[in-house]
Amino acid sequence: KVWIGIGSNLGEKMENIKSAVSQVRALEGVRRVSRTSFLYESPPALVQEQPNFLNGVIEIETKLDPYSLITSLQGIEDHMLRDRSQIRYGPRVIDLDVLIYQDGTIISDPPTLTLPHDQLINRPFVLQPLHDLCPELEIPGKNMRVDEALTLLKETEDYKGLRRVLPWIGGGVVDMTDRTLIMGILNCTPDSFSDGGKYIDPDIAVSHAKKMVQDGADILDIGGQSTRPGAAMVTAKEETERVVPVINRIRSDPFFDQIPISIDTFRHEVALNAVEAGANIINDVSGGRLDEYNMFKVVAELDVPYILMHMRGDPNTMQSEQNTKYNDVVETVSKELC
Repeated sequence: KVWIGIGSNLGEKMENIKSAVSQVRALEGVRRVSRTSFLYESPPALVQEQPNFLNGVIEIETKLDPYSLITSLQGIEDHMLRDRSQIRYGPRVIDLDVLIYQDGTIISDPPTLTLPHDQLINRPFVLQPLHDLCPELEIPGKNMRVDEALTLLKETEDYKGLRRVLPWIGGGVVDMTDRTLIMGILNCTPDSFSDGGKYIDPDIAVSHAKKMVQDGADILDIGGQSTRPGAAMVTAKEETERVVPVINRIRSDPFFDQIPISIDTFRHEVALNAVEAGANIINDVSGGRLDEYNMFKVVAELDVPYILMHMRGDPNTMQSEQNTKYNDVVETVSKELC
């Protein structure tokens, strides 16, 4: 495994990062991008007169040696038109840095390559996303782990200026550091346990959605299939017919321009139709288990955030004796989600 730092502070930063990750995934010799960190926004370091950076870390599995990998990453930077005439630490459309090789490789060959990255332990905007993925990873040659290195920076202004962010509607980001976002639930069903039957009519549903936003909802979660225990299953066609007209109406109203829509479904057909109508997030109560191959494939193709929840069985069996036995809830749920 290898960990790569990724950052951007020019143009459409979120799109730049997504494009770079896709290109890393496609590199010959890269088996897969196995994990990605949260994203962090940080003020510029050293060169102050430039926009804030969006930073993260990706974990890859590769057979490429460090020199071949850094050459390939620089090729991606060039393809994305990174201007290398800029001063060091200046603005850039994309920045890809090899941070650590899991095998403990140490290289000191500046300016071509230094492993681990020569500024790793001084940069909270790199250590924090690396900590998301592997807090107990030993930093080769430094006699400390990632979590220990990060602790040494937590009182610095650079760390305090770090903001965890979430990709948002319109290509922007929203700060997740200080406030939990509120999701307003809109059940367009006749049989949901709390509000079944109230919001089947699209006009009434949109009116209620507007009230939830006025009351503080940051995201709207729209569902057309009840998942209360014992709920009857409807067809994907019927579920789609319940939610898509509501999504269309919301997306045609400028009042909701900055409000993401989450489609609450475990069916790939509904997810696809909802996203095409204007939904931004897929919220799957089954964690992909009820439509495993197709749902994951559609999520990947649509390239939208995916909320992967945990459920055993389906709404008809979720409360059976077999499905409600847990020796250790946290450990079991974690293993079953993996």
